[in-house]
Amino acid sequence: MQVSPRAARPPPCTGASLGQETPQSVVIRRQDRPAGGVSQPLGGSPGHFPGMLPVNPGQFGLGMGSSGPTIQHSMHGFRMPSMTAKGPWPNRASIPNLLTMLRAAMAMAFFILLEFYRFPSTGVTIANIAIGFFILAAVTDALDGHLARKWDVTSSFGRIMDPLCDKILVLGSFIYLAGPRFAVPEQALDSAPFEMTTGVTTWMVVIIFARELFVTTVRAVAEGSGIAFGAKNLGKLKMVFQSIAVPVILALAVNLPATEYAWSGWTCTVIAWLTVAVTLISGAPYLKGLSAVNADPIHTDPRP
Repeated sequence: MQVSPRAARPPPCTGASLGQETPQSVVIRRQDRPAGGVSQPLGGSPGHFPGMLPVNPGQFGLGMGSSGPTIQHSMHGFRMPSMTAKGPWPNRASIPNLLTMLRAAMAMAFFILLEFYRFPSTGVTIANIAIGFFILAAVTDALDGHLARKWDVTSSFGRIMDPLCDKILVLGSFIYLAGPRFAVPEQALDSAPFEMTTGVTTWMVVIIFARELFVTTVRAVAEGSGIAFGAKNLGKLKMVFQSIAVPVILALAVNLPATEYAWSGWTCTVIAWLTVAVTLISGAPYLKGLSAVNADPIHTDPRP
């Protein structure tokens, strides 16, 4: 009996004959690859499926995610994978550092805007915009550290740049508050018992600057000697107090000048004194750290 060619034709190649789960998707992940780095789940040459042309993941826009490239094959053909961590948006590990650099940029904008103000009434609107920049910069200071700890993405860059940007913002602000733009004119001194409408004087700036310089030096020497020396709770409280004091003093000095509202001048003066007191108290724990550095047997005196 003659067998017709049609009857002798082999059955069509299906997903089941290839060892696939049909119609379920086949997922090839990094952990399934052999040591050579290329997956061969179905036999044949690397990256080749029997009965199909070699597949180039890049041809379908398949990226390298945290679990490797994902190729999905079903009855409806290839489908694009979901967005991975390394998509077009920045990796979240870099977001805290980006916020830190954004704070530095906003600090520069804050200083530039204050250049257009002069007591009592020149550039009031611009000065109020500057206050907004300071508040935003202070918010990023709280946010970048919180995100870095929450996501466990702390870095050496953040440990260096975060306190540096804080000092630029705070010290620069107090330098401006004690500057000539907020000085009470001589002709108005008789009616107002304030030389500075902000209540901030140069000696206060010197004390704040000296405290920051002392703490920075102690931390640098301690960490250089292998002694862990993170920020103290009082130091964080000091930063919060300063971040509140600066915009409050600015808002009162700009919008309610001491020459017209004596209570505004007294309020600014009290806040300035409290800021100096909190700044000095917050430096006390670092004296203990200095003692620990001196007691370290491997520590050497850096002086010539």
